[in-house]
Amino acid sequence: MDGVNGYEGWRWIFIVEGLITVIIAFVAFFFIAPWPEECEFLKPDEKALLLKRLAVDRGQGTMNRLDMRAFINTLSDWKIWAGMLAYFGADHSASAIVSFQPTILKQLGYTSSQAQVHTIPVFMVAFVLSITAAWFSDRVSHRYGFAMLGVTLATIGWTIELAQANPAGARYFGLFAITSGVYITMPVLVVWNMNNLGTGYKRVIGSAFQIGGGNCAALVSSNVFISTEAPRYPTGFGVGFALNVLAGICCTVLFFGLRAENRRRDRGERDDRLALPPHERDNLGDEHPTFRYTL
Repeated sequence: MDGVNGYEGWRWIFIVEGLITVIIAFVAFFFIAPWPEECEFLKPDEKALLLKRLAVDRGQGTMNRLDMRAFINTLSDWKIWAGMLAYFGADHSASAIVSFQPTILKQLGYTSSQAQVHTIPVFMVAFVLSITAAWFSDRVSHRYGFAMLGVTLATIGWTIELAQANPAGARYFGLFAITSGVYITMPVLVVWNMNNLGTGYKRVIGSAFQIGGGNCAALVSSNVFISTEAPRYPTGFGVGFALNVLAGICCTVLFFGLRAENRRRDRGERDDRLALPPHERDNLGDEHPTFRYTL
């Protein structure tokens, strides 16, 4: 489409991709189901069952009023910051791939068009593994193990790239490992964060912090692959490895911290919060003593 209506081909890529997103979003608005009580296609008993499941899932962890106490509670929650740092480390890998992918494919002897074709298997494998991991994670109601599976895969990939393994095919495998690992980790981290922030304002604010702050990793990845260091990119690969390890550390801190807090609540060490005035007690979010964190 290069030259059509006076636009270069690369501009048409953004136009077409943007139009696809807008069209799908418009159509999806009419098909995505609202809350169970608003679904016209559900029978009354089906609505009741789904509402009961949601109530069991979130316990008493609601925060439907954003007063000063709730606002401070949200911004000072260590889980939100740990989740954001973990996502930052994973997102860096996702945004960094495009910086060194052409170099690896060029070393394999591919032309520009051939290189584009050889990126397809990388993302297809990542797609399959991402969906599979997400399904199993939801099936067993566990997040940490799957997040660490992704981190481990990506760490293997970064190690291969940092070591400049030969032949170039080994580095191509490293590209598979990084891409698959990060696309396993990122969705698990988002869901894990939302699972553990109750419902209402805290979940909304916490999700915005995690995704907004985590996406700032692109500012790092776009500046560490220095052209004068090509094709070895020691700075870029070193930073990628370090931030991926940071993601794993944050996931581990979250796991052990949340497990310890669940055990405290099982022992009744947070039951003093039940004595709070009703308007405060009912707005504690995940701080409510009956709430249990997903591991």
